[in-house]
Order: sequence, then structure tokens, then C-alpha cells
Amino acid sequence: MMAKPGIIDFHTHAFPPEVAASAIPALEKEGNVKAYLDGTIEGLLKSMDGAGITSSVICSIATRVEQFGSILKWSELIGSERIIPFPSVHPADPDFEEHLYIVAQRGFKGIKLHPFYQDFYLAEKRMDSYYEVVQDLGLLLVMHTGHDIAFPREHRCGPAQVLQVLDRFPHLKLITTHLGAWDQWEDVEKLLEKIEEDDDVQNVSYYAAIAISPKI
Repeated sequence: MMAKPGIIDFHTHAFPPEVAASAIPALEKEGNVKAYLDGTIEGLLKSMDGAGITSSVICSIATRVEQFGSILKWSELIGSERIIPFPSVHPADPDFEEHLYIVAQRGFKGIKLHPFYQDFYLAEKRMDSYYEVVQDLGLLLVMHTGHDIAFPREHRCGPAQVLQVLDRFPHLKLITTHLGAWDQWEDVEKLLEKIEEDDDVQNVSYYAAIAISPKI
């Protein structure tokens, strides 16, 4: 008998223990929220066990160009059947093309980007060469979309920008987080309606889209 597929939590964060000890308090202060876990792999696994989660995708964010190597090394160390790491290549990295190839060659399925923490706008033209390489490599691109609780309300990565990117890169495997755009969900619903009508826009994923649009 074929085993039933497990549940994958596709958007989690964790850090090496020495980083988690300082990163979690800093993130709590920036976002004015209390973290539920301690930011470690061990804490995540315990939470997964309690919730019946089979595997989790850990989305790392390179906030500086020089963090590529350390994030890649840690991602290789933590990968397992239960932990699926997605490294990060900073958009300002002068060697982003080479580093994206390394990510793909090492067997990782995708990467994570965050427009606020990495200081870019989702649809700005300077990102086109980056998206082109990601698209050509067939990597999944997990993108923070919508506002962010730790930053002022700036329209860096909303639903309109998602459509602009997909119009230019229709085969980009783009995964937009936080139900398509955090705290811009009315705009997301309009975007979902457009996706339903447009056969060319296929490779965009919205977490729990059914909760937003009963048509999906």
C-alpha cells in the first residue's frame, strides 16, 4: 500500500544556535512580537512533531552579500528528509549568477528572497538578470510579498509587482508568501481572479489561496 503523503510546512525560519540566540530577540524587537519558538532546528523539529508536520522548508535570507558562503554551508549541514533548506543569494552579489548555479548544482530546490531585508523592489528592472538565471535553472523562488511588520509601509513587493514579474518571466517558479502579499489581501484576491483568467500565468503559488478566493 502506498504511504499517504505527509504535510510540508513550506515557509519556516531557523538559525544556527549561536545566531538564533541574538537574532530572535532582535527580530522580536523589530516586529514588536513574541517568537513562538527559539529559532533553532531543534525547536522547529519539536514543533513539527507536535503539529504532525512531516517536513519543513527553511528559508534563509542573506541580508549581506558576504553571507552566501556561510548560509550555503549551514544549509548543506542541516538538510535531511525532514529539513529542506533553501539558501539565499543577495541580489546585489556581483557573483549572483555563479552562486545561483552553485545552489542548483548542490541539489537545492530553491532560494529565498526578501525585498525589505535585501533592499530591492520586486519588479525593478535591475532584478531581471537575476530572475532570468533562476528561471533558466528551474529553481523555486520563495519571495516575501506584501508589507513587513518590521518595516514602514512601502510598496516594494505587492500583487501588482508580482504580475509585472510574471509578465516578463512567465516560466519563473515564483512562490509568494503570506497569502500572496501580507496585509494586501484585497489586492491579492483581484490578482487571483486575473490568474484564473490568464492561461499564461501558471507558476505562481499562494499559500492557502482557497481561504481568500472561494473560486480556487
